[in-house]
Amino acid sequence: MTRQKANSEILNRLYQYITDNPDIRLGQALVNLDVLVMLPGLQTYRDPFYEEPDIMLARVDEAIEKQSKGG
Repeated sequence: MTRQKANSEILNRLYQYITDNPDIRLGQALVNLDVLVMLPGLQTYRDPFYEEPDIMLARVDEAIEKQSKGG
């Protein structure tokens, strides 16, 4: 999958999540879908600069699947 396609898919998932949860804030959505990942034991998020979008997309899909199962 190309970077552009993976980025588009991430945006599609994010849009659907925000549409399905109209009271959610954008920052909450980014954290809930694991777009932004907190570093263990720290009060900061991991810098996704070197992460390819297909890796992020897989993590987003895992988060969506987990939430759909009630987790």
